[in-house]
Amino acid sequence: VTIPFKEEVLRYVDVLDPVAGRIGAVNTLQFGSAENPADRRVFGSNTDWVGANRALEEKLQLKGSRVLLVGAGGASRAIGFGLLEAGAEVFLTNRTRERGIELARQLGCAFVEQDALPGLKADALVNATSVGMAPAVEQTPVPAGFLPDFSVVMDIVYAPVETRLLRE
Repeated sequence: VTIPFKEEVLRYVDVLDPVAGRIGAVNTLQFGSAENPADRRVFGSNTDWVGANRALEEKLQLKGSRVLLVGAGGASRAIGFGLLEAGAEVFLTNRTRERGIELARQLGCAFVEQDALPGLKADALVNATSVGMAPAVEQTPVPAGFLPDFSVVMDIVYAPVETRLLRE
């Protein structure tokens, strides 16, 4: 399950994994169970947070790190959850201020206005939005001049593989 359905799909799930329930978003559906082929229930889980944590841990110790998370959708919800569980300090920003403030409140992290980003000191930046995804491949969620402030930049956009954000 991908953008923009990770939160919406919850209403179609019969059995929700407890972690996906805490996150409030699903990215993986399983139809039926391997143990019982007659089982026709829909099982929902979330692997976004595990994938993001594992990828970031290759470059950065998450515990005690400071991470700027861009976005307030289902992927941001999951990645923010995982980062906080790992002991990172998370700062969230979003184009839509109200949505960003609400997710930051739900996660228990700080919300940062976009005009305050140049003064923010963080170890990593994670783009958890669709900004830069095909066909709008020349868009980027943050100005290039802002990127030297981070030792790690992660973009969850999957098409193209190398986004403008990553090139910059």
